[in-house]
Amino acid sequence: MAGEDKGLSLEDIIRMGKTKQLNFFAGMAKGGTAAIVGDLRKSGTALLNMAKEKHEGISRAKSITGTLTVNGKTLQLQVEEEEVPGPLKKALKKALKEAGMPMKVIILLPGGKSDEDDGDEDEAEAEGGEV
Repeated sequence: MAGEDKGLSLEDIIRMGKTKQLNFFAGMAKGGTAAIVGDLRKSGTALLNMAKEKHEGISRAKSITGTLTVNGKTLQLQVEEEEVPGPLKKALKKALKEAGMPMKVIILLPGGKSDEDDGDEDEAEAEGGEV
């Protein structure tokens, strides 16, 4: 089918993210599952349109766009939005795990703030252990 662009698979996104910075769109699909699409050149709006074709129920309101990189077992998402939809991060981790690629997800907000992944409980325990 000439001209059809299905986008990169999740495996391709992770593989390419290890060597290059990719543009991405991630959002909540119908049923509470996460959808992520990526490309080297396409903008967030173009990636949103690709996601809508591939996944049912995608909305801009429950999504994030930006750039992604992969460092080892860490998926780092530099987002353009000030706020990340609550369940999206957990849904992304679940989608990665179900695809056989469990990864830590770090979301970097504008201004350098980080939405660290599951580290709060471990840090609290470590601080509590020190006297």
